[in-house]
Amino acid sequence: MRREDDLRSRSHHACAARGAGLFTRALIALMALILLPTGCSSGGDDEPESLSVSPTSVSVAADGDTFSITASANVSVSASTSATWLKLTSTDTSTSSTSSTDKTVFSFSAEANTSSSSRTATITITGVTLSKQVSVTQEGLELSVSVSEVEIEATDDEFTVTVTADADYSVSVSADWITLKSDSNGRLTFSVEANTSSTARTATITIT
Repeated sequence: MRREDDLRSRSHHACAARGAGLFTRALIALMALILLPTGCSSGGDDEPESLSVSPTSVSVAADGDTFSITASANVSVSASTSATWLKLTSTDTSTSSTSSTDKTVFSFSAEANTSSSSRTATITITGVTLSKQVSVTQEGLELSVSVSEVEIEATDDEFTVTVTADADYSVSVSADWITLKSDSNGRLTFSVEANTSSTARTATITIT
């Protein structure tokens, strides 16, 4: 009888030990399931903002031109210009199916530069917190002359200056003893009155 009681006691302890083991394994599995989503929560929702542009500088011809800037970003972007002669004409965004980065193409139009001096402007591409700048340089009109200095005799005389320009130009003379006689396709002929004084004299011809 005592032996049967011992066997029952041992069987009871064995079952309790197995039960405790199963409970421990179940508890560990439950903790793993709870912790697993926490380990994966630092995904795309916390992705930092990214923004890049291409190209970062543009050169435009004096007679005007069109060009485009491509922005790659994982946020919505916009564009603005610093000059009235440079205008945004269109915006085209393509969404990527394989990444969070989209491409936006901004198209611009530059008006003709009627000056012989070059000019610059800045395009600013703006996201949420980031921005990028693109420098734009437009060439000035070509304007050159064949000579920069002329020496003439004291008597009546004429001389010629050849002008090369890709736009209209104007001519002014600082002295009344020099007169623009003719302008034929950029070939300027000036007449000079005789100098009746023993003192040399100078004048300036300005072509703009």
